[in-house]
Amino acid sequence: MHRSSTAWLAGTLLVAMLAGQGGAAYAAAARTFVSAQTGADGNTGVNCGPTAPCRTFGAALGVTSPGGEVVVLSSGGYGPFTVTQSVTITAPEGVYAGISVPSGAGINLNAPGIDVTLKGLTINGTGGASGIVVNKAQSLSVERLTVSNFPGSPSDPTASGIDIGGAVELKVVDSTFNNCLFGIIMFNGVNALVQNTRFLADYTTNVVFGTPGTTYSGIIVQTVDNVSTTSLTARHCYFNAGVYAGFNALPLNNTTGGLVRIAIEDSTVFGGSYGFFTQTNVAGNIVVTVADSTFDVLNFGISANGNPPFTTTVTISGSSITNMLNYALATSAGNATIYTLGNNSIANNGTVVGGGNTTGNIVAVARQ
Repeated sequence: MHRSSTAWLAGTLLVAMLAGQGGAAYAAAARTFVSAQTGADGNTGVNCGPTAPCRTFGAALGVTSPGGEVVVLSSGGYGPFTVTQSVTITAPEGVYAGISVPSGAGINLNAPGIDVTLKGLTINGTGGASGIVVNKAQSLSVERLTVSNFPGSPSDPTASGIDIGGAVELKVVDSTFNNCLFGIIMFNGVNALVQNTRFLADYTTNVVFGTPGTTYSGIIVQTVDNVSTTSLTARHCYFNAGVYAGFNALPLNNTTGGLVRIAIEDSTVFGGSYGFFTQTNVAGNIVVTVADSTFDVLNFGISANGNPPFTTTVTISGSSITNMLNYALATSAGNATIYTLGNNSIANNGTVVGGGNTTGNIVAVARQ
């Protein structure tokens, strides 16, 4: 008993001594604050409290306990940062929390097993490659996120709003991606829900990497490691005429396996070139369902390719595919099949080139 008391007292004195040396030993806070108006990163010594907030997210994260929260108090620019702990970062509605990205990524998640939530942030590319890059994490959830201006270049062909890979849970809600080469690129085991989210750009006919105002794919889903299943559910999403392809499934370099699953629900792709497509060099299996969605004024509604021995299967129900310049539905490259249930509206297509609604391996299935 005496030895325990002595150890406790020694530990208490050590903490007090360290605290007197710049506050390095202060206990992390469950909730910290940042302010562009009154914040100073020297306030880490008092854990970035509401009356003495920090200036940057990076400083606040350093004194936020794992699983804690960083709250934005005032509008302004806060700069890029890296996350290595579970945390929620919140900019309340009406508060602008801007992150300008001159190079690299605006936000980098880089620790295994962490769960990160981002609310109300605005990320703007000013020469950088991506808005958010997930190198390591267990989950990422974003709400009210706005990511703009990551057009890429010939030397950087994967510029994106969110670049995420591995066995990570992704949730994107009530967000906007504007003028990003890829709005979201996910690969090698990501399981994603994207809901109530817009993908916007100003359409240019010839997509050139680095051209402002062109989004090549709103969401691209890949498996390139032979073994992973990468899954996307897109619900209540909108893609405008500046998006070359709303959805792109592109497994590559596989020799024995790898699977991409996509469910498109109650979503709209208006204008551009493709509602959904897989390129001819796919090397993996693809399973897609489209339900209660609208594709209007494109070149192709659904264009599916499946290179043997891999297969691509698309099933469409309750959807409208109209006013295509070419085909509403098209398959090529062997093992691709599109199944249409009996409650779709497929009409007024092939008005400029082609001359029909469908081409390739299209199977009409009576609805049970």
